[in-house]
Amino acid sequence: MSLLDDPEAFALFSPFIVVEQYSRDGGHENPRNRIELRAPPDVQERALAFVTGCSACGNPIHPFRLRRGQNLRGPTTGGVYFASACTLDASIRCSRTNAAADEYIRIIDAVRALPPTPRQPDSLDLMAELTED
Repeated sequence: MSLLDDPEAFALFSPFIVVEQYSRDGGHENPRNRIELRAPPDVQERALAFVTGCSACGNPIHPFRLRRGQNLRGPTTGGVYFASACTLDASIRCSRTNAAADEYIRIIDAVRALPPTPRQPDSLDLMAELTED
């Protein structure tokens, strides 16, 4: 089972999925892609509750997960990310499989194939309009 196998869930979450290149792991020559969810709180809650099968073993998982971290002020959350395999504390092996890697590629390809969605102008856009004269 996959996020792509649930058309309703994919339609709900895909407008908020952002693919980021993350060079900390593979360096600038071979950056890793991270799948992040940048959504309003109600969509984030639904994403965190969504259950599908691990791409490697098929066990039920929550593919959208809260990123936890630490900064100088203490614990913090860094948003919601997507993982197609079991959590590392459940099974490190699942996340290292070709099935997991292939699922990431399928999700990224599906998101990139979507038509662009209009975004709300932010303050920088408004400032640029004011100074265009």
